[in-house]
Amino acid sequence: MIQKSQSNGVSKLNTKRPKSVAFRLSESEFSQLQERIKNSGMTSQEFLLRSALDKPILEKSVYQAFLLELRRQGVNLNQLVRACNVGNIDIPGIEKLIKELEEKWLSLKL
Repeated sequence: MIQKSQSNGVSKLNTKRPKSVAFRLSESEFSQLQERIKNSGMTSQEFLLRSALDKPILEKSVYQAFLLELRRQGVNLNQLVRACNVGNIDIPGIEKLIKELEEKWLSLKL
């Protein structure tokens, strides 16, 4: 079944994802699925697609504290870099540290 979306009263195909899949669940299966989707912090579509394609699914609670700390460190690092740029302060290894933090941040975006 191909789902159509409406825009200004005109039907059009979803060209990025033109295919649709439907399946049936019992009440308990549906409840369990809804709970897992809620805990993941993802949309239903994203969760089901990741499940079907064997991509990692992390519960939001697991990585939320880590992301908060990473953001705080990023803010501190940004303030330090600004101070360096204004005052021409040289900090050995700062470029390597920035690159490592960027790589870690990108790896979290899965």
